[in-house]
Amino acid sequence: MSATARFAAGIIALIAAVLSHGETAHAQTAQQLDWCDGKDNATPELTISGCTAVIQSGKFTGKNLSLAFVLRGKAHRADGNADKALADFDRAIKLDSKNVGAWVERCSSNIRNDPGRAIQDCTSAIKLDSKNASAWAYRGDAFSGKFDYDSAIKDYNEAIKLSPDWMWPRNDRGWGYQIRAEYDRAIADYTDVIRLAPTYPIG
Repeated sequence: MSATARFAAGIIALIAAVLSHGETAHAQTAQQLDWCDGKDNATPELTISGCTAVIQSGKFTGKNLSLAFVLRGKAHRADGNADKALADFDRAIKLDSKNVGAWVERCSSNIRNDPGRAIQDCTSAIKLDSKNASAWAYRGDAFSGKFDYDSAIKDYNEAIKLSPDWMWPRNDRGWGYQIRAEYDRAIADYTDVIRLAPTYPIG
């Protein structure tokens, strides 16, 4: 199950938990849950508002509360607030150390400024779920950030095996091949990127 599918399943569980709190509370909280899940074209600000309401409601604990922190963290990151995003991912992991999505998102957030920590976080995610393509791809990006292109390409290979129609690891593997002057392989990856995402401007 993908991270997105897990988030969706978690939100369904959250909504189910709300049902026992009365119709008025349910109506209000269901809207906030939808915003927290990014539904109804919710902006990052609305997502943060919805998730904050969920977190502060006192109705959720453990895995469900951890999920809400992950979703709010993603919204903070989309809103340009990296510090708040990392704080939410930290809290999510403390609440549920088996929350693969939390490890993956913290890994993603650390790639640029702390690739070493990003590698550790994505490694933790991979140990929990070796079929999580995002964990392999982001760890590849973190290795690339440390100029370890051999390790990066190995991780991109795994991500592509798990998610062959995802263009990002192909694009990033192409860059790794380009750096290693393996131009035929780089061209092949960039050609696949164009095939998978013809409007993407970089591949």
